[in-house]
Amino acid sequence: MVTDVKGLQAFFANMIQGIVLEDDTVDNLVTIAGEELADIT
Repeated sequence: MVTDVKGLQAFFANMIQGIVLEDDTVDNLVTIAGEELADIT
């Protein structure tokens, strides 16, 4: 169960923004997202 809802919202916003703005490769963004998601849960 996720206890940090604001952190989860920020996670999704950053992931979508990174893809839309092409800040990085999708593979790298997914790796970063996995690490951040592990920290949130």
